Amino acid sequence: MCGICGIIPSSKEAIKRMNTSMAHRGPDGEGYYEDDNISLGHSRLAIIDLETGDQPIFNENRDICIVFNGEIYNYKELRKELKSRHRFYTDSDTEVIVHLYEELGSKCLNRLNGMFAFALWDKSERKLLLARDRMGIKPLYYTDDGAFAFASELKALIPQLNRKEIDLFAFSSYLTLGYVISPHAMLKGVKRLPQGHFAIWKDGKLRIEKYWSLDKRVEGNNKENQDISDVAENIRTRIENSVKARLQADVPLGILLSGGLDSAIITAVASKYKSRLKTFTVGFKSKEYDERGYAKIVSERFNTEHRDIQIDSGIEEHLYKVMEFVDEPIADEALITTYLISKLASEEVKVVLTGEGGDENFAGYPRYLLAILSEKFGDKGFFKITSKVILPFLGKRQSIYLEKLFMQERDNLKKNISWLSIFSEDEKKRLYNENLTELEISGKGIESLFRFDLERWLPDDVLQKLDRMTMANSIEGRVPFLDHKLVSYCRGINKNLKIKRFNTKYILNFAYKDILPGEILRRRKHGFLSPFEEWFDESFLSVCQSILGKSRFNYKFVEEIIKRAGMDRGYARKLWTLIVFELWRKKYGVEF
Repeated sequence: MCGICGIIPSSKEAIKRMNTSMAHRGPDGEGYYEDDNISLGHSRLAIIDLETGDQPIFNENRDICIVFNGEIYNYKELRKELKSRHRFYTDSDTEVIVHLYEELGSKCLNRLNGMFAFALWDKSERKLLLARDRMGIKPLYYTDDGAFAFASELKALIPQLNRKEIDLFAFSSYLTLGYVISPHAMLKGVKRLPQGHFAIWKDGKLRIEKYWSLDKRVEGNNKENQDISDVAENIRTRIENSVKARLQADVPLGILLSGGLDSAIITAVASKYKSRLKTFTVGFKSKEYDERGYAKIVSERFNTEHRDIQIDSGIEEHLYKVMEFVDEPIADEALITTYLISKLASEEVKVVLTGEGGDENFAGYPRYLLAILSEKFGDKGFFKITSKVILPFLGKRQSIYLEKLFMQERDNLKKNISWLSIFSEDEKKRLYNENLTELEISGKGIESLFRFDLERWLPDDVLQKLDRMTMANSIEGRVPFLDHKLVSYCRGINKNLKIKRFNTKYILNFAYKDILPGEILRRRKHGFLSPFEEWFDESFLSVCQSILGKSRFNYKFVEEIIKRAGMDRGYARKLWTLIVFELWRKKYGVEF
């Protein structure tokens, strides 16, 4: 895991400044390339080939140069294939890409299995290739506001902008969802390269193309009449292959163990190949949110070296530290907990495996179940009859959502966006006087929810958060559930195997019923939640008041939000969204 950056035309001062701003991403070394046309920079976190893997890396003639962030998990097989035709001078996964490009050009991307963002400069062609992995695990921003420049983090590009202005569409999506929808970025003049895309810069022009789509499913994976045992066996095989590939490292490795199903499966599989794995958990005083007991059950079953921490105090003491690494606003309440568990892990390891992607692949969120019920029985009478049966199994938030599903919007995706929204369109008008673009997101059927979460929620929120908070602590986060072959297979699994008899993730539970402890299999979906509203005590609310006192938000509405934040999780989310944005804006001097 590293930081990469580049600028056209070349500038020694600019590239040094850009790279230095991302030093936390790669504290093990820095490297540069410069010619008459381009400057490239790289901050290295050494994971593979500690001795000879410094970047930039070149081909034999040194007319092709790459800076790379991520890991290629099938690099050994590719190297074996290429070594008869190419001379390697490192043992790194990065060099494989250079030689593969020599043979296939941009089609080399189809051969790579991994998480990555890279920039490859073809000097003889005066052509730059930028690429991002299929699932958007690794970030890549670019701008042509003046010079053409790119970087792993938005903050590295800010000095290149003529003006630091908010992109109002991005801001609108942030207020609704808590994150910015790609390819937009929060600042005008900056874009994100979307997941599964590459870009070619040549002669001052940028061309962007898609090389992979979620629609690419495993051949023969017919949704109809699927045998549950066959599907379970295929799932286990693919998860095992994915976890095994992600255990490759020349440095210590561990697992972020939440106490839920996904990280328990990763621990179970990984422990077959590595003894005495290191696992890490974050806990709270509040029993409702404390997962340490479940994590301990998994740790004891698979004999891991386990450590946990308890967060006793509220968020005030951690907020400002976390905001040092939030270069683009993300209003995810798990920012702080992800930062703290990454910090704990960084004391012992440089690589962690995490469970992101399990819910999206196997329908783990309760809202998927509710959407299916709404799809089948969208009338008031059914709600009245069945609510007595369903509501006892749901939390307060899900209960409110269930009523919305049955009583209001028939468009499944719109209903989900409505439920997930932090600020409604009416609230956005109350909050900010200028007209903001209303998000037009719609889709029918449960498949539209699966697609939205894989294409938007994961890369634009969850994976951004994971990248920033692990990189803040100079460790690499790997996500086995987002191996593109596994994702492709899961796209073809019948929804009735994913959700059955009010049970989400049914097929995943079935696949591992003989391996995992019963307490984990029977556990209701929890998520990586914290006692969020409890943190908004009088002291912290006073801090929030100070932060937002001179903002451009309608202060009458802000006061109402502050007043209710300590008692209502929904209002706590609203307040968190505003203070993250305002702290970010002030830190980078953004006009608003």
